Amino acid sequence: MWSASVDLGEVGWLIVAIPDFSPPSHGWIIFTGWIAMILAGSSLVSLYAARRLSRPLELMIEPALFKEFCDAFTRARNSADKAADLRGSEFSLLRPAPRR
Repeated sequence: MWSASVDLGEVGWLIVAIPDFSPPSHGWIIFTGWIAMILAGSSLVSLYAARRLSRPLELMIEPALFKEFCDAFTRARNSADKAADLRGSEFSLLRPAPRR
């Protein structure tokens, strides 16, 4: 504990105790917890906002991707059928045997 002396003139001196304002000995634990809470909260808010903002885009992109996937699947199936017609029995050797 510190003390300060104040000159009061003819009356004398006033001695005042000054409390110790240094951080507590376990201050790093408190500081680390505080920073962790700030990081967790801001991360949750950021994820929530990103999800809310990207949801309309997902609703627009999802049908387009589905259509593109279906078109690609159809093209692949058609090209496989054409290859089977051209190769004949050679192409059937590449296919797995049906299970009984």
